Amino acid sequence: MKLYAVGKPLRNPYLDRWIGEIREYFGVEIINSVGAAKAMLRLLRKNNMVGILADQRARQRDAVTINFFGHPAPTLATPAFFALKTGAAVIPVSHRRDGNVHHITAHPAFEITETGDMKEDIVVNTQRFHQFLEDEIRKDPAQWFWIHRRWQRREGHKRRHRRK
Repeated sequence: MKLYAVGKPLRNPYLDRWIGEIREYFGVEIINSVGAAKAMLRLLRKNNMVGILADQRARQRDAVTINFFGHPAPTLATPAFFALKTGAAVIPVSHRRDGNVHHITAHPAFEITETGDMKEDIVVNTQRFHQFLEDEIRKDPAQWFWIHRRWQRREGHKRRHRRK
């Protein structure tokens, strides 16, 4: 069984190439996040593993809003959607650094709530996944590497800087 991961090229080509070599060494093939849905569906139906970084902020059109650390957070619905659509297991994986040693733990698969109301099931399952993530982060917040705006802006709040 091969491992695939969803991602996009990094802006720094040197860093992108270096990380790509590490992924290749460990046998991870990257699916470009642009248009990844069809590839993910095909791979999951063939019982492959697909890794997704779940703590990313999603664009509003691709998101469900859940509670994350007590604040509304636009969140990718992808893991819940594909679990409901294909029956694929959602297995949370955590990573912890201890000096130069890295500990990677695959936790038991989530139980997927399936009531027949797809929209509600996606929200309920996504909230459950992120509650697990929040609990893991609370155990040792210094382990969480996070550099983007995770939460939605408050009403009336404007950006101070624009991306080029």
